[in-house]
Amino acid sequence: MGDTVAGDRLNLLYWSGSHLTSSEHEHGLCEDEFRRRCSSITSLEMFMNSLPDPHCLADFPNLCELALHVQNIPRPVGLDRLTRLERLCMTEVRLTTMEGIEHCQSLTHLDLSSNSLAAMDARARPRPSQSRRWASLLDTPPLAALGPRAAEPPPHPLAE
Repeated sequence: MGDTVAGDRLNLLYWSGSHLTSSEHEHGLCEDEFRRRCSSITSLEMFMNSLPDPHCLADFPNLCELALHVQNIPRPVGLDRLTRLERLCMTEVRLTTMEGIEHCQSLTHLDLSSNSLAAMDARARPRPSQSRRWASLLDTPPLAALGPRAAEPPPHPLAE
């Protein structure tokens, strides 16, 4: 029998929506079964400091959508194995750099609003083969990546 997965890694699988029996939650899962279950997860959303270690995200190689809200993640880590990630939302996670996002080669949506980013980080730029896809995401302020005028509230109907 191989290593047993328990603790934070197992909790992340639980929060991803994967069903765990009370016995599995108490005693853990063998590494092979854990990896099999993680590989079936394509979407993950975490709130309010529920992600204990961002490196654990690497356990979910088939994620297409990842949303992290109100966390303490000053630097995107654990994204290097998430090559299928198409939608990334990291709001109010205390980001100070984008370095690490460049690994997400399939991104079509990026929301980094409500963070401490002064500008889009040049170190996070993609390889030349990805430049066209990333241009609209990386050359705009963080809120503008949400779409046109996303950073501004709509005008009041009575305002001229």
